[in-house]
Amino acid sequence: MTVENTLEGYPLILKANLNKVIEDDLGINFPQNSQGYSVGILRLQEKASNTHQIKIITIPISVIFVATTCGCIGIYTFWIEIVLLYRHYCSKDETINDGKEFDAFVSYANSSSSDTRDTITEDRFALELLPAVLEKEYGYKLCLFERDVLPGGAYTEDVILSIKKSRRIIIVLSPNYIALTGSRIFELMTGVNIMFENFKTKVILIKFSPLPEINTLPQNVKKAIKVLPEISWKGSKSSLPSSKFWKQLRYYMPVKKNSHLSIAYSKEHETEYKFLV
Repeated sequence: MTVENTLEGYPLILKANLNKVIEDDLGINFPQNSQGYSVGILRLQEKASNTHQIKIITIPISVIFVATTCGCIGIYTFWIEIVLLYRHYCSKDETINDGKEFDAFVSYANSSSSDTRDTITEDRFALELLPAVLEKEYGYKLCLFERDVLPGGAYTEDVILSIKKSRRIIIVLSPNYIALTGSRIFELMTGVNIMFENFKTKVILIKFSPLPEINTLPQNVKKAIKVLPEISWKGSKSSLPSSKFWKQLRYYMPVKKNSHLSIAYSKEHETEYKFLV
């Protein structure tokens, strides 16, 4: 301990040697006059530790970690919405002068059910629901074989030509689709082959209903399921255009600018199709 002598102007150094200090000694006054000289009092105080400093540093780091984690989760959860908004306002139309006629070729199986009044089957989904949302709401142009391809031509040639004229190939997967190992699987594999030839053409799988165990599927179907993006249709949960299903589907569709989109964004949370039961 160093004390200044205000009379002489010299520092006075007083030393105290303690053999052992325990916690009970803190705050007790110790006499500092063992030889009869000037009397002084020594009081022990606990040395300030770095605990408080560590806490001060740790709390902000924890807050930053939590905030960063929540931010990442939020971005992941709303990533599709963020991309769709960015496309709507900032991205260029990728369909201009690309030589394609259709935005998507739709491949599906005819339903085996006889009563479809209150049921959305895969063919009703492809022929009614997809056009109602993608064409009428968002301005996409679909290629439906029965609707858009003139009859009388060779099936295989018409399919190949239609797929080559399309930017996307939408496959509506169902047990009925897989059961038709001839024509429908040909459309799937043609789409996959063209996709590898021209990476601008992409295949989108819509899992319309539960499929058999993957080990029982044809080899080419198994390969397609493993590498292609897949969207699951969940019936009434997917009915609104604002549902996750339609956002996912639009995410994989080409970027296209038209007047339909502005109207669709305003109606997105209002429209529900009456034939969805």
